[in-house]
Amino acid sequence: YTAQYSVTTASYNNVSYAAGSGVTVYYFPVTALPYNDLEVGLYNFMAPPRPGFTFQNSLYYTNNGTQPMSGTLTFSHDSAVSLISVSQMGTTPTATGFTFDFTDLQPQETRSMLVTMQVPTIPTVSLGQLLINLATITTPDGDIIPENNQSNLTQPILGSFDPNDKTESHGGKIVYANFTADDYLTYTIRFENTGTYAAENV
Repeated sequence: YTAQYSVTTASYNNVSYAAGSGVTVYYFPVTALPYNDLEVGLYNFMAPPRPGFTFQNSLYYTNNGTQPMSGTLTFSHDSAVSLISVSQMGTTPTATGFTFDFTDLQPQETRSMLVTMQVPTIPTVSLGQLLINLATITTPDGDIIPENNQSNLTQPILGSFDPNDKTESHGGKIVYANFTADDYLTYTIRFENTGTYAAENV
């Protein structure tokens, strides 16, 4: 942002100080030139995307410029997931996400919203599969940093994977004539987690 500021007095020459003369103040006034710069960003919020669970992205937008701005946000989610809800009222659904028209975003003001999406279960998705969500913001005339008008968030799908094993002591077959009311079915259940995220339910 250096080019958006000017210094009317950058230096003073031949400054001398006489002992006991008191304090002399020199000013270096900096003037901000009018400029436009909108910024948008996407971040993961709380838990990562996991098969069969919902996950959230935090979408923020900031006015880095010197005057109030209005514009449009566009959010597009990965085709593998579905949009569940948006914390911001007034969004307009699209085939791949939503748009949102904002007004009167003040200089240095940041606003945000939470986007909730649903991840399908395995085998529709797989562990390690990358989800790519995209947010863009209207590029105003004369935007000095157009590179921050778009934000991609790439997240791998994480999850537990439980190659469970369950057997019954009779070996999978019971002769009815030999089984009485005093007999039991005795099961051995083995479970483990070889996945990429903590298992919550066994």
